[in-house]
Amino acid sequence: MLEKRISSLVRSVGENFKVNTNLGKSARTDGQTVTVLDPEHVTSILGVKNPASAELVSLFLALHEASHVKYSDFDVAKPFLIEKSKEGYNPQKLFAIMNAIEDCRVERLLKL
Repeated sequence: MLEKRISSLVRSVGENFKVNTNLGKSARTDGQTVTVLDPEHVTSILGVKNPASAELVSLFLALHEASHVKYSDFDVAKPFLIEKSKEGYNPQKLFAIMNAIEDCRVERLLKL
């Protein structure tokens, strides 16, 4: 039931009905697949004990990842990170900085 709700939420908010969704140990997207932290991992990682609250956290994570599907340009980061890694920069650290900025940007655009 939760997986169906997450799939519907991601596809409608992300305006992409071809995107795949699944539950996992983290929340992430590449624009084609959205993985959302499942309630079991919400409980173990974030300490949310109430099952209904854990499901709600999973749904909020799905909403966040759907905002990336709708607003993020996934073709921009990879060439930039490759270029900068050749210049000696740490691509993981650069990605973390870029992702933090992008998280703020897409959530602002979503305007909940």
